[in-house]
Amino acid sequence: MIIDEYDHFANELLSFNLQLFQDSISKNGFVRKWYEVLKEATETSVRKIFATGVSLITLDSLTSGFNIGKNITRSPKLNEMMGFTEEEVTWLIGQTLSKGTITEQMLVTMKRYYNGYLFSEKGENRVFNSDMILYYLSSLYELREPSELLLDMNIASDYGKLGRLMRLKSPESNIAVLKNIVYSGEISSQITPQFSMEKEVSQDDFTSLLFYLGLFTIKQAIPGEILLHIPNYVIRGL
Repeated sequence: MIIDEYDHFANELLSFNLQLFQDSISKNGFVRKWYEVLKEATETSVRKIFATGVSLITLDSLTSGFNIGKNITRSPKLNEMMGFTEEEVTWLIGQTLSKGTITEQMLVTMKRYYNGYLFSEKGENRVFNSDMILYYLSSLYELREPSELLLDMNIASDYGKLGRLMRLKSPESNIAVLKNIVYSGEISSQITPQFSMEKEVSQDDFTSLLFYLGLFTIKQAIPGEILLHIPNYVIRGL
């Protein structure tokens, strides 16, 4: 069984109705009950479950009824799974244009705007945002030149929801964290492995949420913490 965007409903509810979110994932809520049934099904008809999502908001609330999962989000073996390496981007450009029209400036532009993501501090290669790369290459293919607008508006509309997440639990603290990293360019934090809405959202929690949402990425490991920074020009603009 594949569950795509398992956290989508949670992110939507959290942005406008925290109480409804808590009711949905409570002990008697329909979400936890559904996962309890799914767990029981692994004894008969379900052999393996693979769930994808962006944030880890619902995991804490589901573990009592669904304690068979393993979180592989930050596995170094999967660091390059959801993005393109520089080698892959170079190959894609070559498939899109004839060799004579490929310029070094294209790769420089892509690096500045779309590169920089590292999901595990033990990962070997930083990756480009695959959606943004395909958007750029689509314009190259159709127009034989890059689009003047280097940001896919579909991406911009998705990040528009973040304004509501800023009000989550501790809005003043959340805005302070965001201002800090915008002005300084980086912030140190411990990455929260999962979130609980039963407690206040700490600075590390909020920073981690923005890491999972792709607004921050790993710069380097430091003793006891991770140094995070804004991955590229597009995200800084957003």
